[in-house]
Amino acid sequence: MAYKLNDLTRDIQDGNLSAVKDAVQKHPHLLNPDEEYATCMPLTVAAAHSQADILDFLLKRGANPEEQYPKSFYKTVAVSDPRIIGISTQRGKNLNLIRLDNGNTMLHYAAERGKMPAVKELLFRGVDPA
Repeated sequence: MAYKLNDLTRDIQDGNLSAVKDAVQKHPHLLNPDEEYATCMPLTVAAAHSQADILDFLLKRGANPEEQYPKSFYKTVAVSDPRIIGISTQRGKNLNLIRLDNGNTMLHYAAERGKMPAVKELLFRGVDPA
């Protein structure tokens, strides 16, 4: 049976880094899948399940948040634990330029949801509170 995106998603949710590494090596197209799989993009799944090591691996292997429904990814990151935020922002993306629903920044999104550790990390990473 062929390894599919839902298999990768399951391995990410389970925190099985070795299986994810093996899958990406054999099926690199799964790093940035087609639009029809919008509900289970690998980066968003890793962030949502606080799989920091897997998220770091996927980013280093070329997974691109800008190709994987960026609003969904950045919303997930905005309410994640600080380690996920740190890994997600290492790529040099200016977090002040990211706009979510209604023009909100990641900081506003996290604050509206009461995610104070995320708010503190975003401020530490230079997000402008204005």
